[in-house]
Amino acid sequence: PGLGSGSPKMLPANLRLVVFDLAGTTLDDLVDGEPLAILAIRKAFARVGIEVSSASLTPLRGLEKREAIRRHCTQLLGKGREAEAEELAHAVSAHFEESLAESLRHGPLREMPGTTSVFEALRARGVRVVIGSGFDEAIVREVVQRLGWQVDGVVAARRPRPEAIFQAMAMADVDSVRDVLKVGDTVADVEEGRNAGVWTAAVLTGTQGEAALRSARPDFVFGAVADMLRLLPPLGAAEDTPEDARPTASRSERGSVLSPEPAAVEAPAAAEGPIERPAEKREDVFLRGQSPRRQQQQEEEGEEEDD
Repeated sequence: PGLGSGSPKMLPANLRLVVFDLAGTTLDDLVDGEPLAILAIRKAFARVGIEVSSASLTPLRGLEKREAIRRHCTQLLGKGREAEAEELAHAVSAHFEESLAESLRHGPLREMPGTTSVFEALRARGVRVVIGSGFDEAIVREVVQRLGWQVDGVVAARRPRPEAIFQAMAMADVDSVRDVLKVGDTVADVEEGRNAGVWTAAVLTGTQGEAALRSARPDFVFGAVADMLRLLPPLGAAEDTPEDARPTASRSERGSVLSPEPAAVEAPAAAEGPIERPAEKREDVFLRGQSPRRQQQQEEEGEEEDD
């Protein structure tokens, strides 16, 4: 999916599924100004006698938390100490899960303003709503229940791997990636959506900066999840939209945004040819190459370019 170089007035009318991140996107996870997950990771490291800063952990936000801890342990210990890093990560992860579970199960919870209204508006239009999070799935289900959200499912994310989105599609009985939107507050969220080949939206309510999020080339940028309300198509719009009028833009057209551009940050320009993306990890490239939906999308895009 892509938006070309225009400034669309609403989200695609053919949406059938939206996969939302949890912390920083739909859940206000700040505790005294610090994200709950980062605070829990710092406490977990402190339990094993290691002090880490919030700044050093912020780039890892959005990743599955055990993976984020493993990466940070590897960075702390350096090359040649992989076995020690794995052992340390195991110990830290156990402390992290205890701390996080306690906070999410018994501490105060606040949704991001407007989240319930967005979920209700989407489901009123026949759009399925699924929560994808790097937190333990059982804990996420408890959070959803405590907040009183009406959603269609919960999936465990291993960003930037796209499997959680494909799982949500199967859960919602959605076959086309062109009918799916991924919404999150981190670069890893955007990368997860792009690796799956779906529409992507970044929200600016997390701790990663706007410039970093825009550099990941999301299809949309929202100030907050509540901004989706004014951009939803009218009820019944999807049924009234002819199939040949629905978006079929190629991957080279990705990168337009919905939110007004601040003076200090420029939106990515629409490319005439394929977008040159930064060098990526082999794992990410492998995933895109092996994804049946991605392969089908690339074949379609190749036909468009030939035309």
